[in-house]
Amino acid sequence: MSNDPMFGCWIDCPPSRLWWQCGDEGPKRLYKSPTFHAALQLVGGEEPTSYRGDNCPTHGPEQFASLVKSLKDQGWGPGRVHAWINRRGEIVLTDGMHRAAAALALEMETIPVTIVARDEDWWRVKHALKKLSGGEVKLYQPVDHPDLRWPAWRKDTDARARIIGEYLRDSEARTVADIGCHSGALALALARQGFHVTGYDNNPLAVAAAQALAPCSDIGGEGRATFEVSAKVPPLGELDAVVMLSALNHRWEREDWEGARDIVAAIFAAAPLLVFDCPAPGDPVAGGGKWTDPEQVLAWMAKTAGPGDGFVLAERGAELQRTLLVYEKERDHES
Repeated sequence: MSNDPMFGCWIDCPPSRLWWQCGDEGPKRLYKSPTFHAALQLVGGEEPTSYRGDNCPTHGPEQFASLVKSLKDQGWGPGRVHAWINRRGEIVLTDGMHRAAAALALEMETIPVTIVARDEDWWRVKHALKKLSGGEVKLYQPVDHPDLRWPAWRKDTDARARIIGEYLRDSEARTVADIGCHSGALALALARQGFHVTGYDNNPLAVAAAQALAPCSDIGGEGRATFEVSAKVPPLGELDAVVMLSALNHRWEREDWEGARDIVAAIFAAAPLLVFDCPAPGDPVAGGGKWTDPEQVLAWMAKTAGPGDGFVLAERGAELQRTLLVYEKERDHES
């Protein structure tokens, strides 16, 4: 049976991404439910210490133990649980809580979930992303949400986030600006790693999509992400680092040297460290000239930014579609 990626009635969802309605307290993560903790004890060979299904004819203690054993021995099998998606993108169970909790305790990667309804605000997010992609159900870079597993042009978002995040941590960076953030995939991925990220983009639709996706992006911990519309590099304040992927490529392509210099000046007035990239041969923007050569790009950065240390952070290849570069500007030290 076909399942339209925009309007599909079912999705494959990791059980860890499911929520349950805890009475008047509202939705809570499934792993915080008593049902999950009972399932976890059963999986570990223990008797549940507090299970609330005693008066339930279909999911009493014996029935629940039998369900957990069946899923453990035979896998998921046919059928789906049911859920709806609220305005924050939370996938809230409406039926099948016990099976979902057992699947989570058994560490199943995904289970099939029938989506019985989507909140109007969540529909606006999906339509905004579709409009951002020129009316097609596809994305520039993937979005970390089970209801938005649309085809994406960028295949290296996770790798870029991992490589950049590791370097920023080693550099003891904490506050970061992502210039040209688009719909926020990289900024949100860095926020999930604990960074404080502000994303800027000149497309209001992209920023609106990023703002809508932030609450459902599992940031948690100490990380945070905010997004702003800016037609040019805004006053950035004091930062530890700036990430700017692709934005300079457009200036190089147009030979907009003044605009490129203004961007670089604004960045290094705010932060000593810039992570950027250079086009790959054949890229639609600046992919046919010297800007595909990392050495040429780093030489231009040294000339434009002033004394500093520039180097290749990671080469394009199996993981990366474009080479990642770093330039760290020399700071003036007081004597």
